[in-house]
Amino acid sequence: MGLILRKANAYDKKMYLNWANDGAVRAASFDSVVIKEEDHEKWFKKKLEDKNAFLFVCMDFLMPLGQVRIERDEKDKKKAFVSYSVDASYRGRGIGRKMLALMQSELLKDKEAEGIETLCAEVKNDNASSAAVFESLGYKKVSSSDRCITYEKKLKDASVPPVKKNISRETGLELLRILAMFMVITLHYLGKGGMLPDQKGDLSVVSSIPWILEAACLGCVNVYVIISGLFAEKYRFSIKRIVMLWLQVFFYSAFIYIIFVTAAIINGDTAFIVEQVNVYNVLFFLFPVVNGHYWFAGAFIILSLFMPFIANALKTTDKKTHLSVVIGLLTVYCVSRSCLPFELIDDRGNGVIWFLVLYITASYIGRYGLGFMKTKLSASLWYVSAVLLTFLSYRVFAALYRKTCGYEYGITVPSAYNFVFVLISSVALVMLFKKIEIKNGFIKKIILGISPYVFGVYLLHEHLLIRYSWLDWLHVNDKMGISARVLNFAVSLVVVFTAGVAVDFLRAKLFVLCERFMDSCMKIYYDKKEGFDYLITGGLTTVFNWVAYVLCADVILTGIIDQSITLFAGSQFEQIISADYARDWISNVIAWVVAVIFAYATNRVFVFHSDKHGFGPVFKEFMAFVTARVLSFVVEQVLFTGAIHFMNDKVAKLLIGVVVIILNYIFSKLWIFKKEK
Repeated sequence: MGLILRKANAYDKKMYLNWANDGAVRAASFDSVVIKEEDHEKWFKKKLEDKNAFLFVCMDFLMPLGQVRIERDEKDKKKAFVSYSVDASYRGRGIGRKMLALMQSELLKDKEAEGIETLCAEVKNDNASSAAVFESLGYKKVSSSDRCITYEKKLKDASVPPVKKNISRETGLELLRILAMFMVITLHYLGKGGMLPDQKGDLSVVSSIPWILEAACLGCVNVYVIISGLFAEKYRFSIKRIVMLWLQVFFYSAFIYIIFVTAAIINGDTAFIVEQVNVYNVLFFLFPVVNGHYWFAGAFIILSLFMPFIANALKTTDKKTHLSVVIGLLTVYCVSRSCLPFELIDDRGNGVIWFLVLYITASYIGRYGLGFMKTKLSASLWYVSAVLLTFLSYRVFAALYRKTCGYEYGITVPSAYNFVFVLISSVALVMLFKKIEIKNGFIKKIILGISPYVFGVYLLHEHLLIRYSWLDWLHVNDKMGISARVLNFAVSLVVVFTAGVAVDFLRAKLFVLCERFMDSCMKIYYDKKEGFDYLITGGLTTVFNWVAYVLCADVILTGIIDQSITLFAGSQFEQIISADYARDWISNVIAWVVAVIFAYATNRVFVFHSDKHGFGPVFKEFMAFVTARVLSFVVEQVLFTGAIHFMNDKVAKLLIGVVVIILNYIFSKLWIFKKEK
């Protein structure tokens, strides 16, 4: 989701104080003295009540990133001064510029801001970063002094100048991402399409071509991880990025499954429904990251969780130590895997362990470079040599197979992603394309326009229900002649890649619409945050109450009440009150006690943000809460006692719960958690 601005409220005072007393913020302020808490509380309350002050908090979903403050000039109400600060964890990401751009839009819509025509900003002379932010938004320098530089901008000119980015350096790597996906399709075409001749026998020149092509494409998976590792020092952790990747994988896994099932139902394909529609498959397609449906995506997501720790560790690691770590890891997980005639580790390079090794290795290359791959020519020669050595390794291990009378493990060694020559070819490709500069603007736009969607190609054609079917749809088989094979191969590459990019483009547009909808929902939520928080916690309390009631009434107290009434009260008591009625009533009391404890904790912390501390004040507050809940419980019991004569007890419990939620909110807002003046 995108960034949104919400108006600050009383619960933000501590957060504002922490931001204000940040070392960098104090240094950029005209008064660098640390602000006292009591002074801040008075100032903050005054600003919230001041109609000439507008305080905004920038949010990324539920995460606060910084604040923007606008105050009308006391002498000229048509002018307003702007100041902002960004949380230390999010600096250097362009958040300040985005916040100020959003602020302009918010002021234009705010009726209380009517009359403001000019935005002003005073920036200390040594605060170059803030000056750059204002200038990038079209603010013009109007004056300067020994103290500060003053910038101004007309509010009606709310357009935001685009940020100029120098993307030529990265275009080569984006091109490599596209090429690597073609290589992925090629591997699946050759392997799943049965296009690879048997290595166990002799190969002719023609039958060697598919294996050479296989060797040339094996580095495709490594390439994606290496590109990420090159920029490890610049990596900034973003939970949003990981969540969006997870949602992308989930979209393909679940949505394609739904399409296939729907088509089967429409066409009356009973066999497919019987085979595919079951609890196991539903769970399999709903949780693709954890069950190996897309092994690359799962491993990469786990790697992303490790990236911030690796990046922080590298900042304090010297070149010699870093190199020693890389050599040690490659010795265990690459060299030994390539040389030993038995499987040393349970990994062929298609797991998170190898991805971690690649990432750390690539980070070394990004920091210090590779002297023997400095030029395009040297990188190209290394790549070609590594491909040929991979192919020759196939032949060597095939000969070993014949000598050992059928030891088949060796034949699979060169096809592993952590085979030494596959690693070299991967690194050489990255180093080659890193040096490629594409000067043609039109070609740049095409490359940068396609590259964000290439991952969708993998997710589409490797879906379990499509993984082998697309080869049949494109009539891939080993019975074709050479010319037909070449033509079929070229058509298959284009069709699979184009379909994947097109589908992912539509998926991305759908995600953007969903993000905008969620942003609108979040703005509504923040405008009435307390009420929504209470509805959420009240709803959870109702569910908690209902679940506790069902457990007591249908599980825990079943039989106990019957026996207790018979044992202690006798049959005469049963004539006055039935066992079912007694069980329902007692279960409701127990559920109420459990719900009250849960409700107090959630209301105190998440809804009303109680500032009571110490045993005495907290106990008094709790007793007031319990008293209010007793009153609402009496109402609930009266309504419940009457309702169960006319409807199902569980339905009555839910309906009465709505009334109780409203009643409890009134008690909490006006009595229990009322703020002291």
